Amino acid sequence: MKKILTLCLSAGIQKTIEFSKIQLNKVNRSENYRFDIAGKAVNSARVLAQLAEKNEIHLSKSDIKQNITLICPLGEKNLDFWRELSKEENFIQKNILIPGFTRECCTLIERESGRVTELVVEEPKIQDENQNAKTKELLSLLECEFTNPKTKPEALLVAGSVPSYWDSNIMEEIAKIAKKNDVLLMADFKGKTLLNLLPEFAPNIIKINKEEFLETFYPEIFEQDAPKCDTIKLQELICHQSKILGNIIIVTDGANDTILSDKGKCYIGKTEKVSVKNTIGCGDSFNAGFLYEFLKSKNLEKALEMGTFAASRNAESLAPGSIF
Repeated sequence: MKKILTLCLSAGIQKTIEFSKIQLNKVNRSENYRFDIAGKAVNSARVLAQLAEKNEIHLSKSDIKQNITLICPLGEKNLDFWRELSKEENFIQKNILIPGFTRECCTLIERESGRVTELVVEEPKIQDENQNAKTKELLSLLECEFTNPKTKPEALLVAGSVPSYWDSNIMEEIAKIAKKNDVLLMADFKGKTLLNLLPEFAPNIIKINKEEFLETFYPEIFEQDAPKCDTIKLQELICHQSKILGNIIIVTDGANDTILSDKGKCYIGKTEKVSVKNTIGCGDSFNAGFLYEFLKSKNLEKALEMGTFAASRNAESLAPGSIF
């Protein structure tokens, strides 16, 4: 198995609550609930471990754990709860401590309708005098991981938003370090954060959903009416950007086909029809499945299939970012 490092700048503690039916302006009593450590790249690390445990039968759990590392910030005030929830996770964690709490997210699932609603409770902006020091600490940790032959990963997956307690140019610095050390960079974020990397530090793989792609690269189409951008037009736009950047761009669109372009060449990934329990974490599971297979075989069609497989299994699971 190839070594993979996942980086989540906005980790969270996820509470998933299941109701038979949710009625507004009334008391709603849950059927059950669960807590998980979460965040886009956190979910991906978990799915990578689950894929390896299923497929790398020649490796022990401890061997698998040595090949998957998660770096993320954690709030000092609920650190113990995070660590308690992490006990069963089969990946290495390296953390940067920040003031306050790790943010919390709440998923409400209505079984009767199949609706899933995500509530993200953002923590107040942290006025930390050591903001620059925290950024330097994170970048130094990455540099150490990349330059140590025992820990250097084949790929770095960065996913999620950038909270205000990091320096505004942190993603550019992360991309520079990855490029300097010849580490494949897969990015799942949007907007100015992504555009500021282009073209010099363009990620080797960009994974983004349809609305995020249009909002980032074609805001005029997004503002007019993104749903009216048909599949053929969307393929043309994705291939155009991929050719310009000389990279792989993957655009997901819910239950619709996934479109991938490699330097302008188009591939289509068919989605599965599944019995959905929880859609939270499907994109993160796709990232893990795609990257796992791509590093293994370098075959884009197989990687698309594995990404779709992982996303589909996640949708069938109540636990976010979980496929088995």
